[in-house]
Amino acid sequence: MSDPVEIVVPTTTEGLHRRLNERLCPIGDVWFPTRAEMDRWDESDSPLYVRWIDRSRFEIGPRLDTVPSARFVPVWHFRIVNSEPGGNRTVLHFKTTWTRITWVVFGLLLAGLVGWGWTLVSDMQQENFIGWATVWFLSMAAVGGGCLTAWIWGKRRLLEEADWLKTILERVDVAGEDWGR
Repeated sequence: MSDPVEIVVPTTTEGLHRRLNERLCPIGDVWFPTRAEMDRWDESDSPLYVRWIDRSRFEIGPRLDTVPSARFVPVWHFRIVNSEPGGNRTVLHFKTTWTRITWVVFGLLLAGLVGWGWTLVSDMQQENFIGWATVWFLSMAAVGGGCLTAWIWGKRRLLEEADWLKTILERVDVAGEDWGR
């Protein structure tokens, strides 16, 4: 996980919401998408998706081939920290992380594997301890390696689209202009 980074967007909070919903693929949740969201995902030309947590927090992640494939890759978690009332300036903080549910899934996998390891160690006298210890070690390596691979590969996909997103966020709204649909 990275430290929060600040970015200033030259638009109102409402303009930011509109801009992101128009240019990115909006989705309610990558873990529990509706059929309409999955169809919109398949039809979208956007390389990124946006998931609104509430009016001041949202996540942007890579729009991969399928919704389920986007569950384990990192996202940019944004938080609106300052918006000038009536002004055209919104300050955002963001950091790279996994979604909350992804953290829970990885945590449950780790907790289950640690618990299994504890039961193996507490009963080292069993007949086939070495075999089960090997399976446990390989399971830990698979989960850890999978997490690391998803993080590296997913972050690379995010960074590939950083300039595109920056262009969308930093573009100044001009009345009556269709700014890149």
